Amino acid sequence: MIAIEQVYCATDVQSHLREGQPKLLTRITPDALYRRAGKLEAGAFDFDGTLTAGSEWRAMGSLMRPDLHDIEMDNFRWYLSHISGQCSNVVSLDDPDWWMEHLESGNLLAVESAWVTSSVYLMRLSGITEEQLDDVAKTLSPREGALELLRLMDKRVVISFGIEQFIKSWLRHVDVSAAVAATRIIFDDAGLVNRCHINVVGAGSKKFVVKRFRDLSHVREDHLLVVGDTVLDASMMSPSSFNVLIIPPNEIENQNSDFRNNLPKMWDRLTAILVCDSLAPLAELIKEARKS
Repeated sequence: MIAIEQVYCATDVQSHLREGQPKLLTRITPDALYRRAGKLEAGAFDFDGTLTAGSEWRAMGSLMRPDLHDIEMDNFRWYLSHISGQCSNVVSLDDPDWWMEHLESGNLLAVESAWVTSSVYLMRLSGITEEQLDDVAKTLSPREGALELLRLMDKRVVISFGIEQFIKSWLRHVDVSAAVAATRIIFDDAGLVNRCHINVVGAGSKKFVVKRFRDLSHVREDHLLVVGDTVLDASMMSPSSFNVLIIPPNEIENQNSDFRNNLPKMWDRLTAILVCDSLAPLAELIKEARKS
């Protein structure tokens, strides 16, 4: 069993992360952790970086024309830099980018929707087919322990700032059934990417999806496991659900700036942080908790 250590405040987490050793950091007592884990019956999971260590966007990008893929990557880098606080220093209305290079948190959903629809448009221009998406989805390997964790839950939902059909293909390939909330691509009669459904799912949509999932599945909030891998997933973590953030040790350096800035804001919602590149310790915890 992985080492379980209680942490008392957000600042204590950084010292544990710097050690880089696999462990489960819990905000509550280990006894309370076991009691709550034993009640879990449903799960809400992020996809990229959580159920798989890979990226569906990177996989789909491999199907794009190189020049269009470059545009996609430029959009991706712009988005990542701005949500990480690396905004432009434009401070004058005389600069034409006074608004375009400034991202307000309240406008994030609009930006995410625009990014997804732009990506689908580039997929269309690249002539990507439904069959190609299905094939490339099979190339993403599950994170160790992910399938076991999924199968421990009676009711499951995958919530992704990604593509619905890609995730459903992946789930069929690994023989797991789950509801999926992601952006839906619409294909034409020849099976080519045509457009996407207007109900786009962005990172900011996740909290609404979780509520909808709970309402339709009749799952109590304290019986729900929520697992993600970035601060963007914190929005789907309700105060009473069992909320776990997975941070692989080899990704800690990449995550640290985001965590320093955002961990205090999300601290009260977290139940535990799994410092590990495997979800198996979380599955093991739940199985042991159910026995007791």
